[in-house]
Amino acid sequence: MNNGSMSAPLPPATQGMKKSDSSGLWLPPWIYPPAEAEPFDWPGTVALPAINATAAILSFRVPKGRNGIIRAYANQMAGGNFVDGSGQISFSINHDDQPFRYYNNIRFSLGLIEDPVYHPFGLRVFDGQVITFKIKNLALVVGAQIINARMMGYYYPTKYDDPQLWMVQ
Repeated sequence: MNNGSMSAPLPPATQGMKKSDSSGLWLPPWIYPPAEAEPFDWPGTVALPAINATAAILSFRVPKGRNGIIRAYANQMAGGNFVDGSGQISFSINHDDQPFRYYNNIRFSLGLIEDPVYHPFGLRVFDGQVITFKIKNLALVVGAQIINARMMGYYYPTKYDDPQLWMVQ
């Protein structure tokens, strides 16, 4: 009898995993990078744009035949009198000009360039997508401010993804 206790049966060990012809079972590539994974570390910098303007701090295209995961990211402003959370500027992390869920109106710094925030699950990116870290100046008077951003993660061959799984972003 299953009464919701800890003794309830576990799902099969193969659920959410793929079987390789030669190596048996393995973890999904967005959780554990396969041997063919290639790390990336994209830095970027831009001057603060004019009020009501948007600028790309960094942008990259996911290589053909690869998917990937952004595991860490950071953004920060150098110079000026910006206060985190003040609403003067807004950041977004985008795939093909669409923001990732929950990353469309960031009003504060995420980590430091030298010490980025590590996402517990990462942001998945797919073959051919253009990934962009953007800033929008909502109300900050332009001076000598510099905006910095960084994204770190890895690419892996698309053959490791199950094309029948629905990919949520």
